[in-house]
Amino acid sequence: MNMSRLVWIGGAVAVLLLLLVAYGWHLKQRYCWDCTAQERYAQATGLLCDRDVEERQRGLDILHELADQGLSAPQQLLGGLYLQPLPERFIPLQRELSACVRSEVPADPALALVFFRSLAETELLSPELTYDLGVLVDEGLLQPSGKVRSAREYFQQAARDGNPQAMVELGLEQDEQRQYADAARWFTEAFSRGGVSVAALKLGDYALYGREQSADVTEALDWYQKALAAAESSG
Repeated sequence: MNMSRLVWIGGAVAVLLLLLVAYGWHLKQRYCWDCTAQERYAQATGLLCDRDVEERQRGLDILHELADQGLSAPQQLLGGLYLQPLPERFIPLQRELSACVRSEVPADPALALVFFRSLAETELLSPELTYDLGVLVDEGLLQPSGKVRSAREYFQQAARDGNPQAMVELGLEQDEQRQYADAARWFTEAFSRGGVSVAALKLGDYALYGREQSADVTEALDWYQKALAAAESSG
C-alpha cells in the first residue's frame, strides 16, 4: 500500500473519530448524561420556551422525572402549571416560563395539589412557596392536615422571611379587624420591600380618611400615584 493511500485512510479515520466525538458530545448535551439534578432542571426550564413543540414536551418530561425524584423546584413549577385556573393571588414559580407551556398542559388540580402537599412536607420552604401554600389553604384548595398548616401561619412565616405579598395579607387581616396602626406597618413594609400596589392603595386610603393619623389629602394623592405606578410596572 503506497504512502498516499495510507495518508488518505489516516485522514478519513481522524475525521470519523472527530465526528463520533462531536456526536457523543451532542448526545451528552441533549440528554445531559452525568448531569446533576440542578443541571437537569436548568436544561428542562431552558426547553420550555423552545419554538419546537417536541422540545417543550421534552422539557416537561424532564421536569416530571425530577419531580418524581422529590425535587422541590420541579414539583413547584409543575404544580403551578397543573393548577388551572390559578387563584388570583397565587404567584407561580418562574411565571414567564410557565406562560410558554401553560396552554399545552392539561388542567389537573388534583395532581397539582399532590405536588403542593408533598412540598408542604419539606422542612425548608422559600418565602414565595410559603406564601403560595397560604393562598391554597386560604382558598380552600389545600386542607390543613399533617404538616400542612393554616393560611395565617403560612402568611406569618412568609412575612417574617421577607415576602411582601404575605405582608399585605397580614395587613388586610389587621385592616378588617380595624387595627389600623398594625395594618399600616405591614402595608408600609410590603411597599418598601416589593412595591406592592395594593399596599400603597391602602396607605392612600388611610391618609385620606385619617385612620390612625390626621387626614392628609396630599399624602393620600402621593400614595395613590405610587399605587398606580406600581400597578403599571407590574402589569
